[in-house]
Amino acid sequence: MLKNTVYIYTKHQGQGASSRYRSIQYFDYLQQQGFTVVHRYLFSDEYLKLKYSKNRKHLLVAMTCYLKRFFNLVCDVRKGRVFIIEKELFPYLPVKFEYLIKAVGARYILDYDDAIWHNYDSHRRGLVRFLLGNKLKKIIRTSDFFIGGNDYLCDYADRAGARHVVTIPTVISQKKYHVAYLDMPKSEPFTLVWIGSPSTSPYLVELNDALSRITQEFDINVRLIGFDEKMSHRLAFRHTVVSWNADTEVSELATAHLGIMPLPDRPFEKGKCGFKLIQYMAVGLPILASPVGVNVQIVTNGVNGFTCRDSDDWYSRIRQIFLDETLRAEMGKNSRKNFIERYSLEAASIIYLQTIEQVCAGE
Repeated sequence: MLKNTVYIYTKHQGQGASSRYRSIQYFDYLQQQGFTVVHRYLFSDEYLKLKYSKNRKHLLVAMTCYLKRFFNLVCDVRKGRVFIIEKELFPYLPVKFEYLIKAVGARYILDYDDAIWHNYDSHRRGLVRFLLGNKLKKIIRTSDFFIGGNDYLCDYADRAGARHVVTIPTVISQKKYHVAYLDMPKSEPFTLVWIGSPSTSPYLVELNDALSRITQEFDINVRLIGFDEKMSHRLAFRHTVVSWNADTEVSELATAHLGIMPLPDRPFEKGKCGFKLIQYMAVGLPILASPVGVNVQIVTNGVNGFTCRDSDDWYSRIRQIFLDETLRAEMGKNSRKNFIERYSLEAASIIYLQTIEQVCAGE
């Protein structure tokens, strides 16, 4: 078949994890398969830096980002035939610019790794619920394909009337998380690791009781990668904050002993794709997670980790894995195996390519 130029509209330039792992990491593979990739991001790395540092200048930068995206879109729809859109073109604007793509006879694929419709239909302001509550349903219904990171997202797309739906987990490359990391010496003392961003940092407050108990009873360190340091005063347990860095991210994970992913049981969080767990598994760590959304599919109790429902659960499972080195090693081995078979970039790329080729062929 004739290969095409694909216009990929991501939410972030490169520093945003969702864009980096849902879209950007596929670029090389698509180019190897004969596609020309045109990358259009909405929010620049500068915007993210200002936003996470609580600098109000990020609002001004956001305005320029919106304008730049609008002009890019107007130019691209004149020549583009296939667009891939991460979530939506213009967050919090009621106008459905995605319709412009359809108006010129082009096609678009939507890619979701979060249940972002709950930002609208559950918003505290009634005006937002009124104007935007059904916006995403209409965009999904008009799309040519919907890619969702888990069943919760794909079920919503089905109910919204999506024409075609496929599940592709958020994945990572075996090349980046290569086997050599499994042999790295572990940190001293025993280390729990969490990786995230300022937006997911509040989830750790839910573990205050369990982590406070376990770190007082044993010599255990809690390593927080990408945690919002301004929230440190809300944590009641001993911890170390490590700034996220692309060059050290994998080694910071690999030298830990156990990966954790607390998550509140709320509608938005049910749409999470369990990416933290996948990163932990990639470096051969046992995993502990709240039984919310896709987490219950990623974690097989007693095999690669455990799901933890309450504070006592978290405390007892951490204690169990800390004390049982044999169990820890076996779970880590199972984690790595699960990653390679189900959550690696190499496995997902084939499905991703097939989806784009279907849309390019007009099926």
